[in-house]
Amino acid sequence: HDTCAPCCPALQKVAIFALPTSDGAHAPCVAWAEPLGRPAELIAAACGTRLKVVGVSGDTASLEVEVATTLAFESDIWRVEWDLWGNQLAASTDDQKVHVFQADLNGTWQRLLAVEGCQQDLVD
Repeated sequence: HDTCAPCCPALQKVAIFALPTSDGAHAPCVAWAEPLGRPAELIAAACGTRLKVVGVSGDTASLEVEVATTLAFESDIWRVEWDLWGNQLAASTDDQKVHVFQADLNGTWQRLLAVEGCQQDLVD
């Protein structure tokens, strides 16, 4: 919005990039990790049963995007969320599971745990 330009110059710089997908699917759920001094900012984007973790670095004129990993799930992902420090990533799926991941020192993403929800019968 033009009225924000004088007080918010950072709002003038916007970058749009596309995640590489083979089927052209869209990413309905995206979460941005806290940067905390990393050389690249991390974005998690869910697309069906796949979750891509992407590193983004550079300025808007020369934005560099690198897919760090693609994690596969048995069921569609409906929400992703980073922890406060941007180190662990949680993903919830349609099969009522929550999966938590973290990268090791080599940058390989490992599943730390998976919690399965339970349905409770409703009593009238």
